[in-house]
Amino acid sequence: MPRACANTRRAVAREDGLQWDEPSKMELKHKLGDALIKRYEPIFRQLQQHQQTLSAEQQRIATFAEKAAAAKSLYNKSLAELDRINVSVHEARRQSKEKAVVAEGE
Repeated sequence: MPRACANTRRAVAREDGLQWDEPSKMELKHKLGDALIKRYEPIFRQLQQHQQTLSAEQQRIATFAEKAAAAKSLYNKSLAELDRINVSVHEARRQSKEKAVVAEGE
């Protein structure tokens, strides 16, 4: 990209992609001419498409991250519940064993 174009280009990012604000577009048009703008217009259109694709993929990644966090939380809760059950079973066995020892001693 020519140095003049890089120095005079001002873009406004919007939800739908990269758009030229009108004063910058007119200033650029005046300094560089229609031919150069037409030459680079397809590149900026492609950039807009790539930005939209990137945004969609970032949303998908965020959704997957939320689902992964929910799955991890459920997994951790399940492990905690299994641990609680395990402790209860061992405690019940210990108490049963103590009762058997006391009953033998009587």
